Amino acid sequence: MLEEKAKTVMIYVNGTALTFETRNVTGLEIKTRAGLDPNSELYRKTGSHLKLISNDEKVELHEGEQFVDFPPTPVS
Repeated sequence: MLEEKAKTVMIYVNGTALTFETRNVTGLEIKTRAGLDPNSELYRKTGSHLKLISNDEKVELHEGEQFVDFPPTPVS
């Protein structure tokens, strides 16, 4: 019997490629892997549309997907 290799999925966060061993992650897991501030705002980019992803939101990753973040805004 042949051993099946774990399927990986590659996404891009701020233009940097990241590989995940699973398709189902949270917004915080994406931020952590990308080395982002947990308080930043993470968005899934679809064409010209941006969808906010919260830290505890479950996300199903798709090969080649793009995400961007915006650092937290300092409060005066």
